[in-house]
Amino acid sequence: MKVFLESRTVANVTLYPDLASLTVDGRPISVSSTEFALARALFDEPGTVVSRERFYTVLRGKGGREAANLLNVFIHSVRRKLRNAGARAKLATVRGRGYVVTAPQSMEQAAYRHAGPIRNGQKAHNRGQ
Repeated sequence: MKVFLESRTVANVTLYPDLASLTVDGRPISVSSTEFALARALFDEPGTVVSRERFYTVLRGKGGREAANLLNVFIHSVRRKLRNAGARAKLATVRGRGYVVTAPQSMEQAAYRHAGPIRNGQKAHNRGQ
């Protein structure tokens, strides 16, 4: 009897570990085995920074400049494929630490995080811009 691993969803992107499949709004997107492995590392803990070193192990232990260049190429490719498929999940770079996959926030959530709750007709705005 085969035991299936749970799918993981961030915004409208779902990763199916047992099928090595990534979908956006239920539509499969074509990814290589390496791209899928990188996406899986990100989707294991959405919202948590995944270090470049962890990705290097996904790239079969390659180290140094070769691994850094390969990682940059594959991350760019996954971002492009997700964007072209209409994904709302974002793959962000955390400078000096690694990468993280996140779901977009509504304006109200962003305003609350930066300025506290919205009161009596105040408009949400992002102070960081």
